[in-house]
Amino acid sequence: MNEAVMPPDLLERENAIRLDALEDEYESLGRALDRRGVSIDRVKDALKRFGVAIPSWGVGVGGTRFAKAKCEGKRGGGKQSCPALLSHLTSRWRGA
Repeated sequence: MNEAVMPPDLLERENAIRLDALEDEYESLGRALDRRGVSIDRVKDALKRFGVAIPSWGVGVGGTRFAKAKCEGKRGGGKQSCPALLSHLTSRWRGA
């Protein structure tokens, strides 16, 4: 499965449009964290180590002996995820 999901340069173009704002907001976040005695580098390091394990049944490529869980629109393979499951699993980290 090597078909392009989007034009190769689209992500680069869209990111370039927003880069100045992103850098400004990142620097602002760093200052706000620093005022609270928190190092933004320590936060980045912790986030780099963070991971969310998604069970195979969550992406519709497995299941239990009782049933298989499939995601709507599943094209097959483990790379495509079920957005509702991912949202549920990560909502507590987003403060939802």
